[in-house]
Amino acid sequence: MKIGEILELIKTDTPANIAKRADVHLSEKLLRKALYKAGYEYRNSGEKGWYFVGEGDEETVQEQLIYDFATAGKAKANVSTNVNKESINDTNQRSNVGIKRGKEQVKQANEQSAPTHRTNQRYKKTFFIRYGC
Repeated sequence: MKIGEILELIKTDTPANIAKRADVHLSEKLLRKALYKAGYEYRNSGEKGWYFVGEGDEETVQEQLIYDFATAGKAKANVSTNVNKESINDTNQRSNVGIKRGKEQVKQANEQSAPTHRTNQRYKKTFFIRYGC
């Protein structure tokens, strides 16, 4: 769809409703961004509407397609999936073994340490706070 056609539609309808039409194939946000990139700006002061403020001739811009100015999201980089999966699995297995050993060592250290009676301290503190002794 050409920019000139969209500008004619915007005079009678909102960009949100225009974006919902089947022949536009753009979201409202992408439609607005494309108009900004084409050199148009929306003005609230005075007469509301989209006005051309860009460089060049307005008629040539109106003849271009809106899709030339619309960019959809972030471009994804080409990532090669040809990776040696065996080496990744070996690394994962080694790291899992290291985690298990670490957990076992912590468990043994907790069992060897003498139990402390922290709960007794907590009761004394609450008794002091309640009764002020």
